[in-house]
Amino acid sequence: MDMKIKAYIILTRPVNIVISFLSILAGGFVTGSIDSLAALFTAALSGSLIGAGGNVINDYFDVEIDRINKPFRPLPAGLISFRKALIFSIALFSSGIIIGSLISFTAFVISFFAAISLFFYSYKFKVMTFWGNFTVAFVSGMAFVYGGVAAGNYLKSIVVGGFAFFFHLAREIVKDCEDVEGDSSLGAGTIPIKYGIPRAIRAAQSVIFVLIAFTISVYFFGIFKLPYLIAVILSVDLVLVYIMLSLNRDTTLNFLSR
Repeated sequence: MDMKIKAYIILTRPVNIVISFLSILAGGFVTGSIDSLAALFTAALSGSLIGAGGNVINDYFDVEIDRINKPFRPLPAGLISFRKALIFSIALFSSGIIIGSLISFTAFVISFFAAISLFFYSYKFKVMTFWGNFTVAFVSGMAFVYGGVAAGNYLKSIVVGGFAFFFHLAREIVKDCEDVEGDSSLGAGTIPIKYGIPRAIRAAQSVIFVLIAFTISVYFFGIFKLPYLIAVILSVDLVLVYIMLSLNRDTTLNFLSR
């Protein structure tokens, strides 16, 4: 594969894009009733393009931080020019919004808001205490809602989106702990920089605890049935407990890495 093409692909963070695609599909399938599979897959494509645009613009604004934290990324390594990266990001955002508008007006609004949020996250919110973490978590949760909107029934997708919100909020706090050196060199005000890594870890653990409680409580509110409760405890909550306890000794867990 041509090195330039490979660099552009790396810039989009393909693994994250696949996760976005699957998250949107899951948001549709969890509703239990899909009006149009074509609309759902269109939403997944739209969201993936917007997510890719967000990843590219993040690298564009974070190039100085990445020179310290991740010098192997395409921009700090000089594989792609800043101008081309910016144009690439705008093209991805625009394509995702246009495709989203083909589904419904609601989908258009969500796709437009997601693109704007990701842009301002990278441009301004990332260096602000809590707001950067909140923005990424919110957009990640909205991926499931986007799938629900495309499927024509988004109540259950909102609940699953809430799960994703809390997980990504904890994940982003942990990632900030890993990136303290590069972030502090540029004056970022992330939670671990402002309050210290131990407090940041406790904050992440608290968010995970709320997530566990949330996954269980929706069963008692009658949103999901008993098989869900059994499955979520065995396949999700036990893993979350492990993560929460592991953070006491390790803040560089691979499964929370970008």
